[in-house]
Amino acid sequence: MSAHVSAPPSLDLLRALPKTDLHVHLDGSLRLSTVRELAARYGLPYDFATDEDVRAVCQVDDKCDSLVDYLKVFDITLQLMQRREDITRIAFELAEDAHRENVRYNSTKPIGASSKSRASQKAEMPPSYQHVTYWKR
Repeated sequence: MSAHVSAPPSLDLLRALPKTDLHVHLDGSLRLSTVRELAARYGLPYDFATDEDVRAVCQVDDKCDSLVDYLKVFDITLQLMQRREDITRIAFELAEDAHRENVRYNSTKPIGASSKSRASQKAEMPPSYQHVTYWKR
C-alpha cells in the first residue's frame, strides 16, 4: 500500500484563508520602510539604506536564546515611536498589512509598559492606544 503525500498548500490558498492574529505588539510591527524613514528622521545611529540593513539589526534570528537580547530590538523601535503621528501611522500600517493578509481578528497590545521608559511613553500615547486594541473584519 502506498502512502498518499499531498502537496503543500499554495501561497494563494494560504493568503485567501481567514486568519486571526493574537498578541501582536505594536512596537514589534513596524514596516521595514517605516523603520528606515523614521530612523533617518530621528537621527538613529544606523545606516538603514535597505530592507536587509533593517533586518540585520531589527530581526532576531532563531538562535537567540536570551530574552534580554531579544528585547533589545524593542529599544530601537520604541525610539521611532515618540510622536503621536508616528504611532498612528504605525498602527494604521499594521491594520493595512493585516487586511492584505486576510486577518479577520486582531489583538494588538499597546506599546510595552514593562520598563520605566515604556511607562513614561505610554502616558504620552493617544488614549486609544493605551489599551489593548481589537478589530474584527
